[in-house]
Amino acid sequence: MMRDPLQELLRLLVGVLALAALTALCFWLNLGLVSAGFAYLILIVLLSLSGGLISLIVLCFAAVATLNYFFAPPVFSFRIDYPEDIIASAAFLITSLVITGLIAKMRTARDELVQILDGLPALIWNMSPDGAADFFNDRFRNYTGFSEQQLRHLGWLNAVHPHDHLLEEWSAAFATGKPFEKELRIRSAGGEYRWFFVRAVPILSERGRILRWCASAGDIQDRRRALEALRDSEELWRAVFEHNPTMYFMLDAAGTVLSVNPYGANQLGYDVRDLTGRSVQEVFHETDWPIVQRKAAMCMEQLGEPTSWEARKRRKDGTILWVRETAKGMLIKQQPVLLVVCEDVTDRKRAEYLAQHVFDTLPDVVSVIGKDYRYRRSNRAHQRVWGLTADKLIGMHVADAMGGDAFEQLAKPNLDRCFAGEEFNFSQWFDGPTGRRYWVVTYSPLQLETDAVDSALVLARDLTDHMLASEAVREAQAELAHANRVATVGQLTASVAHEVNQPVGALVTNAHAALRLLSATPPDLELSSRALEDIIKDGRRVSEVINRIRALVKKTPAQIDKLDINEVITETMALTRGEIIKNRISLEADLASNLPFVRGDRIQLQQVVMNLVMNAVEAMSNADDDGRELQISSAKDREDGISLTVRDSGPILRPEALDRFFEPFYSTKTSGMGIGLSICHSIVDAHGGRIWATANDSRGATLHIVLPALRESAPRDVS
Repeated sequence: MMRDPLQELLRLLVGVLALAALTALCFWLNLGLVSAGFAYLILIVLLSLSGGLISLIVLCFAAVATLNYFFAPPVFSFRIDYPEDIIASAAFLITSLVITGLIAKMRTARDELVQILDGLPALIWNMSPDGAADFFNDRFRNYTGFSEQQLRHLGWLNAVHPHDHLLEEWSAAFATGKPFEKELRIRSAGGEYRWFFVRAVPILSERGRILRWCASAGDIQDRRRALEALRDSEELWRAVFEHNPTMYFMLDAAGTVLSVNPYGANQLGYDVRDLTGRSVQEVFHETDWPIVQRKAAMCMEQLGEPTSWEARKRRKDGTILWVRETAKGMLIKQQPVLLVVCEDVTDRKRAEYLAQHVFDTLPDVVSVIGKDYRYRRSNRAHQRVWGLTADKLIGMHVADAMGGDAFEQLAKPNLDRCFAGEEFNFSQWFDGPTGRRYWVVTYSPLQLETDAVDSALVLARDLTDHMLASEAVREAQAELAHANRVATVGQLTASVAHEVNQPVGALVTNAHAALRLLSATPPDLELSSRALEDIIKDGRRVSEVINRIRALVKKTPAQIDKLDINEVITETMALTRGEIIKNRISLEADLASNLPFVRGDRIQLQQVVMNLVMNAVEAMSNADDDGRELQISSAKDREDGISLTVRDSGPILRPEALDRFFEPFYSTKTSGMGIGLSICHSIVDAHGGRIWATANDSRGATLHIVLPALRESAPRDVS
């Protein structure tokens, strides 16, 4: 063991000073050689207890020299005259060296023992017969964080959990004098309590009296956790086996049921006792037993390799239960057993049967196409379209079924979009083996085995008859709307004549004025120019009125434009102004400024407004002259739309009339055909809007229209 030279030098210095002091004391007491030698020997023993072998050897020789010089005659001389003094000095030197060596060995052995105790992976301490401790290894002190002084006597109990260091229990254990063991919790320096296994062994004298107690404590926290986890795991698996809603079987090599969980037995209509010890063959459908037997034999041949199959089991009442079984063979107590987990797939089998039946009988053409553009599944409808059975299509390339050009132009681009993860549909007229047909085709990506798209579900529906019928309906609706517009214009004959007569009369008047001004001498050219400009304005006004009438009457396809709804209302009011004045109706227009644009067909929206205004005029024709009020307003709707309302003061409407207000051929007027409002409803709905009617509090009704607004800048103020 390495020694610190400075400590050795310090011990030597202390020893020399002590030797000098003892020499002075012995010389003053006039002690003889032998007495002084004993005193020196006692000093060397005391110094040996503090360690330092080299310094003690030096002191031994120094002590011999000092004895010879001061106490062996002649004094104050290193010469020895008497043989007995030589023997005494030699005996002193040998004795001091032996004592020093023995004490050094004892200290070395003690240090080694302490190192061994400190190195043990346990807490070690010694106690007196009453439990008072006086030694603790470093691991004990480091773990608890207490100093040796704090742990002495009964202080070590402060590191034990309060519930574990009952004094009566410990006192009883110490009183028996027999080794004892105990599990208790000891607090660490960080304040955490961990479980330790403590074993205390008494050290007995020859007479059997307890001299000391030696105790050790091993950390069993992890072991306790492992045991608790194992215990919990056993309880968990027992609960899983007994209470899990899944059928479990354990079979021996002969197929005898060793164990079955209660759920599995109940699922088959048995008790656990009914099935245990019986052959599992009794619960299988006789047709499926050979397959099950073959699969079970494979599991027994390849222990540890799971195998799955599907089979039918027969309940106690004779009904059939479809199960998917997963089995694995293993050795338990050196005996091969088969562990079987059974999943009830009866509902899935029934659903698969129904799905296959629906798939095969569906009139739509349904297929699953892989990324290699080959059919994986197809239903019977393909035979009607392509003349190929479903069995022949499986594995066939799409190009071989529909032709190379059609595949490259139509199928392949859409399949590639679908394989990229996009779900979409499109409709188009196609020329095929059955003639020109209108198909709606839907492409849906499928992820059957991984997160990546590996195939596409293609569904094609023949809507040819529907499209032909829809086109006929649209043409009929267009004809009806056109007839409605023509009829409405016929009702506005007087109003149109009024609108045309005014500018024509002004045009004639301005023409006469221009002739007179030009005939004057000298001619007034400035006033003549103004008269001619008025003639041009009146001519344009007449042209605008005629163009509006022509646009309403003319049968043209719908033209979707960006429109200012206030302009549509203003133009329609100009056409109906004559009827409003003729029927002595008070018109109030409240058109909001800075409204967003709407997208729609100008003629159709004018037709809606004109129908609503003319209906209101007709509804108020029998009302008192002072009570005929018509209000037309526009505003921004709360749902980012444009609202239009037409309010009249006509007769009171019954609730049942409001419910049927927009039904075809329903009218509240005796002479009405019930077509106008139905057409309005169709036009507003086609523009993505809503139209409804409400009864006013006093009398009359209010028609509400909401149209979606464009998200663009608002138009100029036309109010």
